[in-house]
Amino acid sequence: MKPPPGLPGGSESAARRRGQWLVALQFLLIAGLLTLAAGGWAEASGLRRAAAIGLGLAGLGLMAAAVGAQRLGNFRIHPEPQAGGRLVRGGPYRWLRHPMYSAVLLCGMAALLLAGPGLLAAALLVALAGVLQQKAVMEEAWMARVHPEYPAFARARGRFLPRLRKR
Repeated sequence: MKPPPGLPGGSESAARRRGQWLVALQFLLIAGLLTLAAGGWAEASGLRRAAAIGLGLAGLGLMAAAVGAQRLGNFRIHPEPQAGGRLVRGGPYRWLRHPMYSAVLLCGMAALLLAGPGLLAAALLVALAGVLQQKAVMEEAWMARVHPEYPAFARARGRFLPRLRKR
């Protein structure tokens, strides 16, 4: 599958390689956040722990719902859609275009709460949000090419948060 026009990289292999780097960077940032969170657990107050557990569970729940809605047939960590995949509209995809990325960000916020004060965890979370934004833009460009109905689907849903008003 060739990358759609406008995808960074210009060529199929360059776009795929960029997607692979974004996936690798995503996991590196998540590992950094988890390391900081593990180190901050002992010093965290009961309220911070409870909030972090709540956010983490919300993220895991959203992730499970997204995977369940896809029935694992479409699941792919790379921004390029799976060949022969379908456009999922059920489950959390009724409200969000990227519920898995939203779940990762919720879990990242939980890690930030546990990490405690400091700029490093905040910087890692901001960088993770930037990486997920780039992956989402790439994925949406590919999805629009593979699924002609995707632009209308996208207009009706928020990228990472549900829309308050319909467009």
